Amino acid sequence: KIPAIIVQAVIVQVFTQTFNIMSEALTDAENHKYQENYYNSYLAKMFIFQFVNQYCAFFYIAIKQQFTNSGCVDGDCVGMIRKQLPPQLLVLAALRVVQVYVATLTVEVKLWLEKRAIVKAGGDPPRYCFVEKQSKCVKFRIREQIEVMTQLCLTLGYVLIFGAIVPAIVPLCFLVFVVQLRAGAVMLSTAANRTVPRLSMGIGIWRSVIHCLMFTG
Repeated sequence: KIPAIIVQAVIVQVFTQTFNIMSEALTDAENHKYQENYYNSYLAKMFIFQFVNQYCAFFYIAIKQQFTNSGCVDGDCVGMIRKQLPPQLLVLAALRVVQVYVATLTVEVKLWLEKRAIVKAGGDPPRYCFVEKQSKCVKFRIREQIEVMTQLCLTLGYVLIFGAIVPAIVPLCFLVFVVQLRAGAVMLSTAANRTVPRLSMGIGIWRSVIHCLMFTG
């Protein structure tokens, strides 16, 4: 049912946001000497947790639910996955849009509160330049980059793992990719500090992430 799917998607997002904070603290506590090791350790935690967080419900339906007392609806576990996957992806994409909207709105609220305080103190309403607005934006560093890329890889994982039994999610995942990439671009240009350019030698450890998803599929 749609309400159950929405609740499941919200729970996935709550767990995701909670572990995002935990994984950063855990990786900082490891006190890595080099940034590459820090990045790889951070990514490993994020991917392993998100793999279980995103896919465990569907693995349960496909493997275990048929042996429970309640069983699958009409004895068709694959049919349950076919019905639940598309709405799940749509809800996750919608929640991503909401996250970007909230981040952008937060910046505007910070500027409005500061302007209001200045006017209350008897000053003139300030006119913020680009740099001043940037001071109110969130940072977009290693943590945020891994979060965005992990979401894209997990969306690809739905195709690699479940695409054979739910072909309809292939174009749907393409749509989710478009939404996530555009949402990331909007966040970078409206709600995040200007990023520092860095050189990248290929996709690095992300290749192992893709291979893991392919092997699982």
